[in-house]
Amino acid sequence: MTTGVGKVLVTRKIQRRGRSVLVTVGVPQPFSSTDASYVCRLRIEGLQPGPMMIRATGNQPVQALLSGLGEVSSRLSVTLPDFLSDAHIGGDLTPLHA
Repeated sequence: MTTGVGKVLVTRKIQRRGRSVLVTVGVPQPFSSTDASYVCRLRIEGLQPGPMMIRATGNQPVQALLSGLGEVSSRLSVTLPDFLSDAHIGGDLTPLHA
């Protein structure tokens, strides 16, 4: 599955605004070989005509991940525990538009 987020960490389908929305969260990766920062790439499908790509950064992998999950929580108006409650670890869901 090519999603543009790298290796998939978590996927979650959720209903928002009367639509089925698929969120794909990538594993945080080093931002560059010379920088100590990390980036977590996320993809949200179903809210607008094309997929929405988000890049969240942090000094540590967990900071980048939490920053990205915070963006998802804010954009979808869902609490983080609710979002993660039915998430699939490892990305076993297919994209909405295969």
